[in-house]
Amino acid sequence: KNTVIRFINLCTEIIDMEDDDEIFNKADEVLDKDIRGMKAASASMILHCLKPYTFPIFNSNMGNGNIFEILGVDLDKKTEIYTYVKNCRAVKSFRDENFDFKNYRVFDIIASNPKYDEDYEYYYDNNLILYGPPGTGKTYNTINYAVAICDKRDIYDLDDYDEVLRRYNELKKQGCIEFTTFHQSYGYEEFIEGISPKTTTDGNLTYKLKDGIFKAFCKRAIKIDNKQPYVFIIDEINRGNISKIFGELITLIEESKRLGREEGMEVVLPYSGETFGVPDNVYIVGTMNTADRSIALMDTALRRRFKFIEKMPDADILREVGADIVEDEDGEEIDVALMLEIINERIEYLYDREHTIGHAFFTELKDDNSIEKLGNIFEESIIPLLQEYFYEDYSKIQLVLGDNCKSSDDYKFILDEKLIAKDIFNGNVDDIDLPDKKYMIQEEAFWDINSYREIGEGI
Repeated sequence: KNTVIRFINLCTEIIDMEDDDEIFNKADEVLDKDIRGMKAASASMILHCLKPYTFPIFNSNMGNGNIFEILGVDLDKKTEIYTYVKNCRAVKSFRDENFDFKNYRVFDIIASNPKYDEDYEYYYDNNLILYGPPGTGKTYNTINYAVAICDKRDIYDLDDYDEVLRRYNELKKQGCIEFTTFHQSYGYEEFIEGISPKTTTDGNLTYKLKDGIFKAFCKRAIKIDNKQPYVFIIDEINRGNISKIFGELITLIEESKRLGREEGMEVVLPYSGETFGVPDNVYIVGTMNTADRSIALMDTALRRRFKFIEKMPDADILREVGADIVEDEDGEEIDVALMLEIINERIEYLYDREHTIGHAFFTELKDDNSIEKLGNIFEESIIPLLQEYFYEDYSKIQLVLGDNCKSSDDYKFILDEKLIAKDIFNGNVDDIDLPDKKYMIQEEAFWDINSYREIGEGI
């Protein structure tokens, strides 16, 4: 007990000392042989538990080497207690130079935006999935990620989408980017390799071995330039049968099993008999729609091998691109961004956050902010989506759109009419549970600005 107390007091006292010799001299006054034998990783955990806002944890489980490299943290001499003291000083120095807050919680910030040095290469996981509700820009963002990975740039620095799209098409033409969409009938033969039938000139049927799109992409990545990143985009990745499509490659796509890694692996493919592995410079970027029921059946092997980045509705994007205000022919305006926030809050209450409505449905308003354009979006996209979400439970759709309390029936997107069963059916139906309303979509409401204004207060 006394040894641990002396150790804690020592670290607290010398953590702000500037001179290394002063640190070592002070330590020699207090440290004995037992304390010197304490490992820095273990010591850091003790200190962090006692004073979490003063002492960070340093061990190999706290992140990848890139983080420690940026911070100037040394893990080579884990058994030296001096190493921990020096590491604390390095983190403190980094914090004071770069941030206003006064604690040591900088790891998450560095992990999400690691560029504090112009010469630093951005790190991206080999396997990424962008997931979220419909219309949140998942497929749109795969273009940003593909360009950022290929060009080793910060994803947040790509603010000119026209330039990004031009570069994306250029990289795609060079063979550095490939795009495919999974579906229920997609299989191993299309993705890895298979045998395709071919009729010869004399009418005989022969079979030819054919590389699948992913295998051919990997072979190209190895052959042309194994240092250049290659990005393979899989849209709607959860809609495919992962076991059927990937086969034995489900193991090979793991980062630690990539060619060039210490635990890199290869397998013998069943059709060609070739030895094949997935190169380390191939990145897989997938998209996943959380409103799709197939997500619940998603292969657990896929979940374990991919890192996930959530893309949720963001009404501020509409404000940023100028798609937030719609006006009618009389100059009356409504706040579309606020309207989307209100609608999504109600959907989340009635259903869940995975079935909210994405901002991308409304981005076209930046080029045409007329009530006619908004009406088309609602009639052709929003209403059908709500019908799918609530399985034609129109009373809930009315709640989402505020139709349950609008000042006039003229402003209701979903009209309801009371039903009297005895006027429809013969005989006694009092003991049968029958609906008491029927619902219909009122097309005229789509073109009236008051229909949107009365969705919620302030719109």
